[in-house]
Amino acid sequence: LNSVPAGTADSWGGVGNGNFMPTVTNGVLTLTKSGIGDTATAVWYSSPISVSNPFEVNFTYQGQANGADGIAFVLQNSPLGLQALGGVCSGVGYSGITNSVAIILDIYAGGPSGGNGIQNAQGGSVGSSTSNYASLSPVEIGEGHAVDVSLRFVPLYSAIYYTLTDTVTWATFSWSAGADL
Repeated sequence: LNSVPAGTADSWGGVGNGNFMPTVTNGVLTLTKSGIGDTATAVWYSSPISVSNPFEVNFTYQGQANGADGIAFVLQNSPLGLQALGGVCSGVGYSGITNSVAIILDIYAGGPSGGNGIQNAQGGSVGSSTSNYASLSPVEIGEGHAVDVSLRFVPLYSAIYYTLTDTVTWATFSWSAGADL
C-alpha cells in the first residue's frame, strides 16, 4: 500500500465559500464552526495521488452533537483542482465537483439518513433520499464522539473499503463500495 505522508502546512490547500475558512490548530483540522450556517469548505492535498496503485487513508472525525450536515471525503480530478468546492448544506462541500468519488458522512438528524448515515457518491452528485444512505449503526457519528475512519482503495476491484470505529464505545462499522476512478 502507498502511504501519503502528513506533510507540512504547505502540503495542503484550503478553500471556503466565505462564511468560514478551514483552520489547523494543534494538529486538528476544523472544517466548519458551530453557529455559522450555509458553509462549504474543502482541504486538498496539493500533490496528486496515483489511483493505479492501492492506498489507504486514516483520519479521526469528530462532529458535533446536533450538528449539520456532515462531511465528504473526496478524491477528485476536477478541472478546478485545489479550488474545487461543492455546495452547502446537504451538498456537504461536495455536490457539483466533477471527476470525483466521495464518501459522505451525514450527521444531520433532519436529513435522509436520520443523522447517522454513509453514502458513496460519484461525479459530484449527492443522493438526497433515504435509499442513498446506509446506516452506520452501531457507530454513532452524530453524538460528538471521535470516530476513527480507515479508507482503503483497491484498484484491482475498483472498490473502496471503509471501517469506522467509535473511540468511546469501540463499536465498528465496515462497508465497501464501487469506485470508478
